[in-house]
Amino acid sequence: MRVRKMLTNKKRSRVHRKQSKIHLSHTSDAVAIVVRIRRFFLPVVFGISGFLLASYVITLLAKNIAVFSTDYDMIDIIPGNVASDVPVLLGLSSIAGIIVYLFLALPIAILILIFTKIIRATAYDVDIAQIGNRFGGLRMIRRALVPALFAVALSGIVMQIVEGYLFRVLDTVPPQVELIYNFLGPVIGALVTLPLVLAIFAPTWLLNDSGIVMHLKPEQLSIRRCPDTIGVGRWVNNMLAGFTILILPIASFAEHFLPLIRSGVSEVLPYFMAFFFSFGVPFITMAFTIPVIIFNEIMLGLMRKPIRRVAKAFGARELRIETVITETEIVDEEPEAEYGWGLKGTMSE
Repeated sequence: MRVRKMLTNKKRSRVHRKQSKIHLSHTSDAVAIVVRIRRFFLPVVFGISGFLLASYVITLLAKNIAVFSTDYDMIDIIPGNVASDVPVLLGLSSIAGIIVYLFLALPIAILILIFTKIIRATAYDVDIAQIGNRFGGLRMIRRALVPALFAVALSGIVMQIVEGYLFRVLDTVPPQVELIYNFLGPVIGALVTLPLVLAIFAPTWLLNDSGIVMHLKPEQLSIRRCPDTIGVGRWVNNMLAGFTILILPIASFAEHFLPLIRSGVSEVLPYFMAFFFSFGVPFITMAFTIPVIIFNEIMLGLMRKPIRRVAKAFGARELRIETVITETEIVDEEPEAEYGWGLKGTMSE
């Protein structure tokens, strides 16, 4: 009897342990799901706020223009005047980025990878690095900044190209809405340009999130150059960001402030509106970028597998990159073979 009781107690304890493990696993899975969903809270709030602000401001501007120019049809393929065109354009802009991501992000990412492998082959190796998995809401919002600024910077050029094909401009702008009309153009231009810009930036996100990096070959470390390891997507992103930071202040001044200065406007309100649109248009454009960033997070597990396969096909290795910092005495030395003499010294001299 005692043996049976002991066996029964052991079975019960095993069943209890299994049940507790199952309960803990379900609890941990639920916590992980909550954490994953919670990181989207800030980007979703930011995106909805920006979309509502854009809808209100752009619709208000379009309605005011339609009062004095009832026959003005901004987009010919959409029936109705400018007040009817704007809501349709906002709806198309909100989904255009996701369509671009689905059809173009992966092919362009592979092309960037191949192009980088070719042009940097002499000095850099392209490999796959082990990277972390954390990517919170604030990082998603920061990721939207450079594409939004880049779209604003290029909007004037793009609108000049498509003017007369997709968009019509007013031949004669009524003086009552001249200021409003001048501000509506950059907002519409930024939203139209954004899908084209995302076709460039979304592939860089895929490359970064897949861990595709380039780093100096060991033999290059003997040359006078700093050690360098950077993501392929980050490298492209940095080049575009540098162009954006250079051109955006000039473009904003030329589009918003220069017409006011040339016209001799002395009222405060037009300059306030110019200031608002200089900073408000990037904010609105960021809000339309957020859905694509969230979609990238959802699709990442599926999208990065083919990128890594292509990288491996071109000789990429899977690496764990570690940084080891060791204090040393820096010695400056010129090789005698190149200059005929040696120059040696330390930083402490």
